[in-house]
Amino acid sequence: MRPVRSVIHYQPDDLIKVFRLHHKNALLIELIALLLIIMLGFLKEIPFFQIPAGASILLLLSLLLAPIGALSYWLRSWAVTAFIALFFIANLFVKFGFINHRNKAFGMDYHNPAPYNLAAIEAAVTPEIMAQDHSTGLQMLENWKRKVAPYYHPLQKPPLILVNASGGGLKASLWAFRLMQIADSCTNNRFFDHCVFISGASGGMMGMAYYRELYRSKKLGDSVNLNDKHYVDNISKDILNAVSFTYVVNDLLFPWQRFTVNGFTYRKDRGYIFEKRFNQNTGYIMDKTLADYAPFEKDATIPIMMFSPTIIDDGRRLLLSSTPMSYLTESPQRKDSTNEMKIDGIGLHSFFGKQNGANLPFMTAVRMNSTFPYVMPNIYLPTKPEVQAMDAGLRDNYGFETSYRFLYEFKDWINKNTSRVIIVQARGDYEKDYEPIVNEHPSLIQKLLDPVSSLFAIWSDFHDYHQDELTGYAGSWLTVDLNMLSFEYVPAQKENEASMSFHLTTREKQSILSTIDNAENHAKLNRLVVLLSH
Repeated sequence: MRPVRSVIHYQPDDLIKVFRLHHKNALLIELIALLLIIMLGFLKEIPFFQIPAGASILLLLSLLLAPIGALSYWLRSWAVTAFIALFFIANLFVKFGFINHRNKAFGMDYHNPAPYNLAAIEAAVTPEIMAQDHSTGLQMLENWKRKVAPYYHPLQKPPLILVNASGGGLKASLWAFRLMQIADSCTNNRFFDHCVFISGASGGMMGMAYYRELYRSKKLGDSVNLNDKHYVDNISKDILNAVSFTYVVNDLLFPWQRFTVNGFTYRKDRGYIFEKRFNQNTGYIMDKTLADYAPFEKDATIPIMMFSPTIIDDGRRLLLSSTPMSYLTESPQRKDSTNEMKIDGIGLHSFFGKQNGANLPFMTAVRMNSTFPYVMPNIYLPTKPEVQAMDAGLRDNYGFETSYRFLYEFKDWINKNTSRVIIVQARGDYEKDYEPIVNEHPSLIQKLLDPVSSLFAIWSDFHDYHQDELTGYAGSWLTVDLNMLSFEYVPAQKENEASMSFHLTTREKQSILSTIDNAENHAKLNRLVVLLSH
């Protein structure tokens, strides 16, 4: 090692020229890199180019730093002022729609938007429409009764099963799917035959959708082994890498590529990539529309599946199903007090009939139900003014409220024709009963954040309390036994809990699959076998 030689003999102007030349070269390289990223946007659908999510984050940071460096070089001391001015200009451009891309529900007609106001919401649900949908539901229940009749003596009544699947990313998907496999296996394939209604949020409903389609294929005569490990691998395949990569190379700039569904044109963004990747992972067996499943639900070949994303503008629930179910758009008690209670749901068939709602792609319904904030784009609906739909878990992370309304709507038929009601919950996100977590010595920062952070921390508890309250009310109108079985993903070691994302590591997959064998879940499986045996 030796001291660096003196540079005093260089002229300051020469040094500044060299530095400026380096800055120009760096700016040129940044522009070339930006062009390469734009080119990668054309390759976003090819799995080979979909880099890991961590690398996409680094790429995102590079994209954000590049303009900062360029403006700092050119504007010097005016750089901060320029950033503030650009921010306000960009804000105005987005506000007035010049550069504002809005994700849409694929397959729906946005050229003739439905008016979204209180009068239109109330007009969409008429007594005649509700009576017709109720009649369709009764016919489905009668078909289901004939379907399960061979399991019982003519004088016996069958138990009726509803499934609630919680949100929670791919861990909830894998947990719900594996629970269905085990439940069917333990009951000699009687479990899903007795299932009538499925509801829930995000990840759990992804797993339920896949299992239901495999079950449908088997019922139609295809060679399907529902316990095949291959299907477990499919439902747990990565989706996050494709979504995050698309956000960086496409959505962050502007999605310029287009595609067509049902004769309508849309832009390819991370919502499109989510649907395509989930389709690829599951072998495209769910590449259908909601309408394609309607006859199979009506004749009870498969249970009804209700997706219920939340409209964030007013908190209402958007009800997406193959079978029209307008009676779920309002509280059961509203019929007697219409002036005091709101219609809190928007039916796809009744409200968006003219916007081609019935032909909504099934994968789009799955995505709309799984729109986790920021990871996935909010969906703008074909309304005037446009309203946004987001993850179903925002309002009901377990789907119990829609199940409760379904039971109430058909309570007379259920009380007369079934022996009991069994609600099976696949809880892949939170443990229902746990010790209260109290911070006895909060820091100053924690005290400042508590009003907001505590709301998110106990959000799941709010849903549980509301669910328990509704369960208590059910005893006043349900004369048959109501049995609740909550199967929970609770790893033996809390620090090994799988993350809530669209990516699972091998260790996380093993943690989820092994939890079904713990003592509590095993006891509930035994209870399920007993309830279905008589």
